[in-house]
Amino acid sequence: MEKNSIEPVLKILTLSFHGSKKNEDLAAKKYMLGIRYFYEFVLDEEMADLASFRWNERMASSGVPLKLKEFRGVNAADLIKLENAGIRNVNEMIRAGQTPAKRKELSAKTGVSVATILELVKLSDLTRIQGVKGIRTRLYYDAGLDTMEKMAKWNPTELREMLIGFIERTRFNGIAPLAKEVRNTLEVARRMPKIIEY
Repeated sequence: MEKNSIEPVLKILTLSFHGSKKNEDLAAKKYMLGIRYFYEFVLDEEMADLASFRWNERMASSGVPLKLKEFRGVNAADLIKLENAGIRNVNEMIRAGQTPAKRKELSAKTGVSVATILELVKLSDLTRIQGVKGIRTRLYYDAGLDTMEKMAKWNPTELREMLIGFIERTRFNGIAPLAKEVRNTLEVARRMPKIIEY
């Protein structure tokens, strides 16, 4: 397959998914993510990076914030309580839990523990890094990289090795990011303004 042949494949797959523009965008993102995972599996790092880049472009252009229910390991009952308070996505979670006082107030209002709210705020904050969404966010969080500041301290090679070891040790249901993805993630984490107070 030629290196620039991803675009025609993506167009064909997108066109095969009839419906609204929103449905076509969703289908394209899912197909691109599948293509990326395929190339990671067959160890073609260049094509996996290209697919990852295209997927990130589509995610950034969609402008739709990640829903809290997309995070792994979150209690559904807590999400319902937060939804009843008008908090459904990462942007709303960050605004509602940006400071310790806001988190305490939100806990009193919803009955969701301050610890759970803080976890959701940290997960939401990590999604500000382009390409770090549901599964990847949970991987970083569970591996102890729950803030931008902690992440920014790592060397890319050491971070990737640590994540590979973490996945093997814990049997985390996911794959480690490629070297280029780790480098990009760390570059963004280092530049990202701090917006959460701990």
